[in-house]
Amino acid sequence: MIDPEALAAEETPPPARPLAGQSAAAGARSGIATAVRSAVPNAIRDGGVVIRPSTGARVRWTPIEAVADEYDAAQAMRSRGYSCLGVIGNASHLRGSGGHTPWCSEGYAGRACKVGKVYAIDLEAPNMTGLERWLIPRLRAGSYKWVYYLNINGHQYTRKDSFRGRYSSADQHLHLSGLAGHENDNSSILRDYENFRTNGGEDMAQVPQAQWDRVRKQLDSIDDVVHGGNGAAYRESAMKRDHQSQVEQLKEYVDQRLNTIEAKLDALLGTTTPPPTA
Repeated sequence: MIDPEALAAEETPPPARPLAGQSAAAGARSGIATAVRSAVPNAIRDGGVVIRPSTGARVRWTPIEAVADEYDAAQAMRSRGYSCLGVIGNASHLRGSGGHTPWCSEGYAGRACKVGKVYAIDLEAPNMTGLERWLIPRLRAGSYKWVYYLNINGHQYTRKDSFRGRYSSADQHLHLSGLAGHENDNSSILRDYENFRTNGGEDMAQVPQAQWDRVRKQLDSIDDVVHGGNGAAYRESAMKRDHQSQVEQLKEYVDQRLNTIEAKLDALLGTTTPPPTA
C-alpha cells in the first residue's frame, strides 16, 4: 500500500485480526481490521476519549462530519448489507498517526488535520467491486470533495493524482480518509450508491460478487505477466501507450453513452405533455 503522505513505517496497517465485536470469519472477509466500532450504535458523533501511547495523554475525539454521515448511513442500511467496521483506531493504529487517530498527520496541500478529529472510517457494502466501479469516476469528476484517499478491493486511489492512479492496498473493505479543511462537509456516498444500485444502476453493478472476483484474479494474473520478466520493456513500448489510450477511449465511450441516455430521458420528461386536470 502506498502512503499518501509518506508516513512513518509504524503507520502501515497492522496484520489482519478481528475487530472488537466482530467474528474471526467477518474479520477475514474484510481483510485488515483497522478500527473499533462505536460502542453505542448511532452515537458516533459523541466520540470518546483515548490514551495516546506515545505520551500517555488522554485525548478527546469526535469524527469529522462526513465520517459521521457515512457511519449513520451504514447503521441505517444494515439490513441491506452495509456495515461500519470501525472509526477510532485499535491499539495498533493508536501507536501511529493515521486517519483512525485523533492526532492524524495526514495533512495535504499545506493544511494540517485538526487534533481531536478522526478522519477515517472503514465500511462494507453489497458488491464491493460494483461500488469501486461506481465511486471512482465520481471522485474523478469532483464529487465528495472531502475524500483525501480511499482503499477498496486491494486498491488505493488518492487525490494527489485526482484519483487517476490505482495503487496496491492491503484493504479489501472500503477505507475512506478525509481531507484536512473539510471537517464540516456532509457525505452521502453509501446512500447514493444504494440508490444507484437498487434503481436500475449500470448492469456492471448488478453482477454477482463471485463473478467480479474471478475477473479480478484474471486481471491480476495478466498484470503480473506484464510487470514481470519483460515488463520494463513493455512499459516503455509504443504498444503499452496504445493499450492505455484504448482503455481511456473505452472508458470515455461508456461515460458518453450513459450521459447520452440520461440526456434523452431528461428531454422526454421535459417535453411530455401533462395530463389534463379535472
